[in-house]
Amino acid sequence: MSDGLVVGGGGPIVVATEELLACAASCAAVAAQAEAWAARLRAVSALVPGASVRWGDEAAWSLIEAGLTATRLGEDAQRLRGELLSSSDDYVRAEQTLARISGSWGSILGYSGGLLWPALALAAVPALATAGTGAVLALLGTSMLRGRSPASVLSAVSAAVRGRPELYSNPAVVHLVRVLVSSADDAMLGAARIPRAPERSGSGRSGGESGAGALGITGAATVVSWAVRPAGLGETPVAVRRAGVSVAAPPRGYAELAARMPSSASGSAQIRIERYEVPAPPSASTPTGAHRTRWIVYTGGTIDSGLRTASEPWDMASNLAGIADDGGGSYRATLEAMRAAGIEQGDEVLSVGYSQGGLVAARIVESGEFASAGLVTFGSPSEQIAAPEGVPVTAIRHEEDLIPALGGMADAEAGRGSDPGAVDGRLTVRRALFDESPPPSDEAFPAHSFERYRETAALLDESGEERISRAREGIETFTAGAHGTSVLYRATRVEQGETR
Repeated sequence: MSDGLVVGGGGPIVVATEELLACAASCAAVAAQAEAWAARLRAVSALVPGASVRWGDEAAWSLIEAGLTATRLGEDAQRLRGELLSSSDDYVRAEQTLARISGSWGSILGYSGGLLWPALALAAVPALATAGTGAVLALLGTSMLRGRSPASVLSAVSAAVRGRPELYSNPAVVHLVRVLVSSADDAMLGAARIPRAPERSGSGRSGGESGAGALGITGAATVVSWAVRPAGLGETPVAVRRAGVSVAAPPRGYAELAARMPSSASGSAQIRIERYEVPAPPSASTPTGAHRTRWIVYTGGTIDSGLRTASEPWDMASNLAGIADDGGGSYRATLEAMRAAGIEQGDEVLSVGYSQGGLVAARIVESGEFASAGLVTFGSPSEQIAAPEGVPVTAIRHEEDLIPALGGMADAEAGRGSDPGAVDGRLTVRRALFDESPPPSDEAFPAHSFERYRETAALLDESGEERISRAREGIETFTAGAHGTSVLYRATRVEQGETR
């Protein structure tokens, strides 16, 4: 398991740019110290000719030599810093170029596949029929030989696939899924015989989505969401109630934000809202000693992964609605909890979310209903959602995590839009978990484990990389060191007209 972090970028190349940038920062510090020492030595040397104490020639030359050595050290450190920064920039540009190429080809192949799907399906019928017959015969034969029912054999095969996480915990597979998801709308346009829109240089689709199709990931998800509703995966009203109150200490970094994330266990509270009263900046209209309210809203991950809507709003219907920007149950429940907590339009809110919770948080930030002070997501399929200008975003994901790939590719990954490492833009931080050892076989999606995201959050807190440090400092100063109140909320789905 690697402790190296990749800052910015988003393509299939994995380079520990965090280490490069941290080394560059160390070189800058060495250069500054060397220049300070050189300045001191020059000042001492200037005193030698007129000093009351007689200096020997050897001492004078030693001072001059030491000053020159310090100057050379500073110059070498600055030169090394420049080379490290250049290397990091080269890696990021290479990633962006590869991401742009894969996104473009994915769009073209998706459209072509949709356009030719009748012919492809017809050509595949014999092979599919043969494969299907063979699979049925193999299933029946295995069940007869082992004296087990076909259903139990099928269940065993499914368990065997789940027990091979290396098949879907591979960074190359994750990137392929990201490209395919981004091309879903192109395939739909091809199937409908709608002409493919040309790619536009320097811009992406609305909402930060990349590609050339007119629908975008949001449009494709909307089509899928509406298509599955008759099968029982539809939306319902939601009800929200308080589930607990406690004192909240001010979070001091990413690890403490992650530690407060609501549990994804069945029946648990899905939302945590913290309220802090911080000193208001002095002004003509603000009396001395006045305070203003700031909020941190945490939304947890998917709880019910079934394919039919039940009582849990953090379900697959909300996942689809979140990508489709269609106001899913978890999104509406979070807004209801925020209003119940007393958050008003214009209040400063720091939004934090894991998995589906990150998708909810990103949609709330995107809406502009509140004064967003920042967005932090862990393993969320939300990087295609554009935050309002000036809102700092930190998106943390693991290279082998398939879930974030379900949101497709964003403009920052394809080399378009704002600098992904800018403080007022999107800071994308990635970590490879299984580059040195295989993923554990007893977990279905080991790279999506929230415990591992908590470990990654701790690594961000330890990082000396400049952009991570500045973003972490923004988290620490948001509450101004004040203690606050934390309230948990539990949401449930209800039938139309039912209240709870």
